[in-house]
Amino acid sequence: MTASADGRLVLFGARDGTTRLMDAERGHLVHRLPSQPGYVRCLDLSPDARLALSGNMRDSKMRFWDLEAERCLQVFEGHSEGIYDVAFDAQQRRALSSSRDIRLWDLETGQCTRVFRGHTDTIRSVVWSADQRQALSASHDRTVWVWNIDNGACLRVLEGHSTGVVKAVWSSKARRVLSCDWNGGVRRWDLPGSTS
Repeated sequence: MTASADGRLVLFGARDGTTRLMDAERGHLVHRLPSQPGYVRCLDLSPDARLALSGNMRDSKMRFWDLEAERCLQVFEGHSEGIYDVAFDAQQRRALSSSRDIRLWDLETGQCTRVFRGHTDTIRSVVWSADQRQALSASHDRTVWVWNIDNGACLRVLEGHSTGVVKAVWSSKARRVLSCDWNGGVRRWDLPGSTS
């Protein structure tokens, strides 16, 4: 499930492969996307709420959707296992997807332009920094990694969780990170020298 920036629209995915966009204020269906095979594990709405990304657990594919037309624009293949998270960049031209690795996609050409590797277990979440130059990944291997988007280098590995990390988020200026794990543990990380 994901929501538009103003909270008025909510996008739901289900285990039966269906995806629905709902008007949260009126409580009615706005759009229903064609079913895809298997569990829709993750979703992201574009900043203008006209496009969507979905990640599938069964076929390990990311799909790029036109919500108004209710059609799939592109299917992205390359992950060897199910997809746990997807994220648009601010310009709606690129996307990140996470599985056992992270992939950077060009939404206009449909090409994978970079693969980020290093985690030793499933990557549960991936998120862009505000300036779109870095990304955070949170993994079941109990770590959070900070990545350079331009060259794919890992800038930092944040260690200290006692169990798998399910989510990590940036502060507004990308100088701090918050992360949470399966046991409900939350950690705050200061990133001296990080820029926004």
